[in-house]
Amino acid sequence: MGDVLLEVKNLKKYFKTPRGLLHAVDDVSFTLERGKTLGIVGESGCGKSTTGRLINHLLTPDSGEIWFMGKEISRISQDAMRPLRKDMQMIFQDPAGSLDPRMRVAELIEEPLLIHTDMSAGERMKVVNELLGIVGLALLPVVMPASIMERFLSIGDLTDTSSSYRLLIYLGTLGMLKDYWFSGIGPGMEAFNQVYPAYAYHAVSAPHSHNLFLQLTSDTGIFGMGVFCLVIFSFYRTCFTALRGERDFETRVFIITGISAVSGFMVQSMTDYTFYNYRVMLLFWAVLALGLLFTRCKELKGANNG
Repeated sequence: MGDVLLEVKNLKKYFKTPRGLLHAVDDVSFTLERGKTLGIVGESGCGKSTTGRLINHLLTPDSGEIWFMGKEISRISQDAMRPLRKDMQMIFQDPAGSLDPRMRVAELIEEPLLIHTDMSAGERMKVVNELLGIVGLALLPVVMPASIMERFLSIGDLTDTSSSYRLLIYLGTLGMLKDYWFSGIGPGMEAFNQVYPAYAYHAVSAPHSHNLFLQLTSDTGIFGMGVFCLVIFSFYRTCFTALRGERDFETRVFIITGISAVSGFMVQSMTDYTFYNYRVMLLFWAVLALGLLFTRCKELKGANNG
């Protein structure tokens, strides 16, 4: 047997109810080795969560033993249990049961650092800001409309109607670009609707190509697409150059936020024609211009100071 991380022996927990004694956990025993995973499976109400709460010292067992890292913890005090909590936690099914709605996101992230570390307030907030910056792009699915996320997640699943629909449109648009790659067909939905039907696969109609890069190429040709790529390249180059030379933490967070916003837009544009919504298009160009203007101003300020 390997190194034992957790061992539960004859664990019992009964609750008094109007109907009598409820045997929530009745003589449960198991061993978990370090580096292994143990699954406790059972129907709703069989005592799985109660077992987890007993192990984490959120409930006190009626009898039995709980050994964690060679130490019996079923009857220790809360003060003695506190140093162990950073090594053993529960992940609740209901987020509402884990997060206090009265606390801000930054406070929720900071709380474990406040309890389990000796960091100063400034050190804790630096870690909080770094974590928020790292997950900024990952949080896009939370703030994006569900319809947009469903479109993105369905790509590649050819059994899904949305994926099949878009795949056929992409093939039709690529066929059209064989003839119009140099000059394009002209901007606007009207031009696309006039030319695309002649190249459509299986007579699948579409108001646009459902892909920003394909749509820009079909509208303006290879030169228009090239100009767009140069603008995006210039944005990234300027931002990353400024990021490498920037020492101010807040400024770095601002630049990273702009890079994340444009990157998220580019990823979404692979699965839809994002310029179809004019408000989104204006917001994209506004973020792009603001990022370039901000980094340029920082460069000029640094040159003047030098």
